[in-house]
Amino acid sequence: MSTLRIPPGFQVIAHGKTFLRVLEVLDRLPRGTLLDVPAGEGALGVAARELGFSVIAGEIDPDFFKATGIECRFMDMNKPLPLADGTLDYIVCLEGVEHLENAFLFTRECHRVLRPGGRFILSTPNILNLASRLKYFFSGFYSLCPRPINEFSHLPVFDHINPVTFYQVRYMLHSSGFRIREVTTDLWRRSAAGFLAFYPLLRLYSIRSMRKETDRQQREANREIRRQINSLDLLLGRTLIVDAEKVGEREMKVVQASQVGTEKQKTEVRSQKTEVRSQKTEVRSQKSEVRSQKTEDRSQKSEVRSQNGEAEPVSSFF
Repeated sequence: MSTLRIPPGFQVIAHGKTFLRVLEVLDRLPRGTLLDVPAGEGALGVAARELGFSVIAGEIDPDFFKATGIECRFMDMNKPLPLADGTLDYIVCLEGVEHLENAFLFTRECHRVLRPGGRFILSTPNILNLASRLKYFFSGFYSLCPRPINEFSHLPVFDHINPVTFYQVRYMLHSSGFRIREVTTDLWRRSAAGFLAFYPLLRLYSIRSMRKETDRQQREANREIRRQINSLDLLLGRTLIVDAEKVGEREMKVVQASQVGTEKQKTEVRSQKTEVRSQKTEVRSQKSEVRSQKTEDRSQKSEVRSQNGEAEPVSSFF
């Protein structure tokens, strides 16, 4: 395990513990070509280079970048990335997606430029931790999104214009061809720990909120989502850190508005057919049980006659 540190002389916009936790995730991986975006002053790129990665930096304001020996390209994360398909092994997005107008486009672009099996590691404020939920209940604002965004100036580096929950991050990743390998955090918030008394209630409501899902695949996915959102890292963690692997293109079933009724009818028909099959199986089981009972009755009668020395009745023509 390498020595993990924040390079001296660099401003790190993310919290120091978040920075070091992301380095821990990186340090477990084989070395390769890594894109750091948004790069800021270049602290993460320098630290990744010290770990043995070949680093490219992407920044919407290249003048802000100050690391020497690392190529920094202009990149607007709301637009297609200026990189060829399948050229990277890793992408690290430290505290970036919450600043984007189009996080879905950025996620698809990351999938495009990664090689098969490449990893996309991102961090973002965990607005689903219990302290953040309570703050939203009373104020209407999540933690790390403390007040209305300034409508008279645009600061893409600092404004959290698009805070996202874990299941939104998961949907963006899984619908774009990624598969989450790990979900972790930088630290547990003590202010959230006091609400763990409500843990049984949280589990109950997470089950109730997903119980009406009719799609078989999504029901299976929901079981994993429940385990993840009810983990201590998500209930108490300050920052959401996700490590996702490029696994190929995800085939998504697209249902247009004009087809919604048809799809619903198909689902109901399938449900009715399943119910009919179940009823038929039950009827067959009952018939089999009746036959078995009749056989047992005949056997008992035969045994009684045998004990009384009676002969079996014989048919006669007279």
